[in-house]
Amino acid sequence: MEQKHKGAKKPKIVTKPYLQGRMLDQHLLSGGLKFLGAQVMMAFVFLLLSTLLMVSNRALCLILNAVILCACYLLFYNSGAGKGEADVTLGETLYMRQENGHTVSKEEKQGCYQKLKGFARGFVGTLPLLVCAVLLACTAQVQMTGLSSLPSWLTTYESRAEIGDALAYYHTASGMGLENIMRIVIRVCIMPMVSMVGTGNNQGLLLLERLSPLAVLLPAVAYGIGYTQGPKLRTKVHTNIASNDRKRAKREKKQQQERAKRKAPEQLN
Repeated sequence: MEQKHKGAKKPKIVTKPYLQGRMLDQHLLSGGLKFLGAQVMMAFVFLLLSTLLMVSNRALCLILNAVILCACYLLFYNSGAGKGEADVTLGETLYMRQENGHTVSKEEKQGCYQKLKGFARGFVGTLPLLVCAVLLACTAQVQMTGLSSLPSWLTTYESRAEIGDALAYYHTASGMGLENIMRIVIRVCIMPMVSMVGTGNNQGLLLLERLSPLAVLLPAVAYGIGYTQGPKLRTKVHTNIASNDRKRAKREKKQQQERAKRKAPEQLN
C-alpha cells in the first residue's frame, strides 16, 4: 500500500535581500513609549480582572492566572513579530530603491530590521517600571499584619499619661512611603503572579518582590523574541507568493493545452 504524499515536493524557499538597520535608531524613544503604553494597558486589564484573578480554588487560581499571563506574553510576541516583519519589508523596499540608483538616506536605513532592535525597544519601554522594581527589590521586607483596633473600654484610661503614652503607637497613622507606592505599581503590573503566590504568603511575596525586576522584563523579552521572527515571516510570504504563482502558471498552461486539444478536431474537419 503506497503512502500518501510520498512524492510530495517541499515548497521552494524564496528570500529577498534587504538593508540592515541599527539597533538604536531615531524611533527608539517613540517605540519605547508605545511599548510602555501597552504595559500600562496590560496593568489596567489586570485591575479589571482582579476579582477573577483572586479565586479561592487554588488549582483553578494557578491555571487561570497562568493562562492570562501566557496570553499577555503571546500578544507582546505577536506585536514584536509584526513590527519585525514590517521593518524587513522596509529594508527590502529600500534595497530595491538603492539597486535602481536612487539615494537612500541614513535615517531611512536606520529604520530597517536589526535583530536586537526589538529587545532595545522593549527595554526602553520597560525602563521606568524596571527602576521601580529594582528599588523595591532592594528595600523589600516581609509585610506583617497590621495592628488590631483597641478595645473600647481602654479609651477611658488613655487620659492617664502612663497608659496613653504606651498606647499612642496605635493612633499613629503610617504614611504612604515611596516603598509602598512602588509596591503598588509593581504588584499591579505582575498581578497574576501575585495571585499565584497568594496574598497570605508573606515569604512568597517577599521573594516575588525581590525577583520583580526579572518579572517586569518578561514582556520585553517576549516582544524581542517575536521581533527576531521578522525575516522568517517575510520569507514565508515570498515563498507562498512564489508557490501560488507557480500553481497559477501550471493551471493556465493546462487550460491552454485543453483548448488546443479541442481546436485540433475542428481543424481536421
